[in-house]
Amino acid sequence: MTALTLANPAARFSVLTVTDRHADTPIWSERLGWPVAGDNHIMLDARDATRRNIWASRIDDAVLHADRAVLLVAEGLGCAAAAWWARLSPRHYADRVAGALLFDPVAPKGEAGALLASPGIALPFPSMVVTARNRIAAPDEMQQLVDGWG
Repeated sequence: MTALTLANPAARFSVLTVTDRHADTPIWSERLGWPVAGDNHIMLDARDATRRNIWASRIDDAVLHADRAVLLVAEGLGCAAAAWWARLSPRHYADRVAGALLFDPVAPKGEAGALLASPGIALPFPSMVVTARNRIAAPDEMQQLVDGWG
């Protein structure tokens, strides 16, 4: 059994949250009572390569200017986007991320899958996937994501 004791993650980390632009209340807020947004909140917009790249530059800026180690918290498609960012960003950005909490990740499909395609390498920081058993639509797909992220 793994214990997760982050009653107040903002006390130790600069929390960077990522949600999809269509998301209502973030999953971490519903399940854990955490604030809707972290120190920095960046809404995922991956409708095309230009918007995806602008999103990535906002992540770069937030990580670069954080005053503490960064805890990256993402949900849904934002998890795949965070993995894409981590795998393709310069090492000095990813090195500032202490870890990631990935809530209910989904595998990108179609155009989003092409926009968020990245090398099949482990993420450069520790990560934990947090999901409710009844939220896993395709366990094999979830296992592939987890294995791919290392």
